[in-house]
Amino acid sequence: MFNQATAKHGWPNRISSDNDPLFLYHRWKANLWVLEIEEIKSLPPLPLSHPFIERLIGSIRRKLLDHTFF
Repeated sequence: MFNQATAKHGWPNRISSDNDPLFLYHRWKANLWVLEIEEIKSLPPLPLSHPFIERLIGSIRRKLLDHTFF
């Protein structure tokens, strides 16, 4: 998914991530090191430190859940 997102515009210089365990894996950190991408972590207790991303995630969840019948 990361490769598809960066295919048109090239590699970013910096990438922002939260403190999800997914971003703690050795392979993720090794790829960032090889690609010379600086990782910027969000503040642990504040999910609102990235308001635009939080809004995007909320919008996607609402759209997907509106089409799912329970």
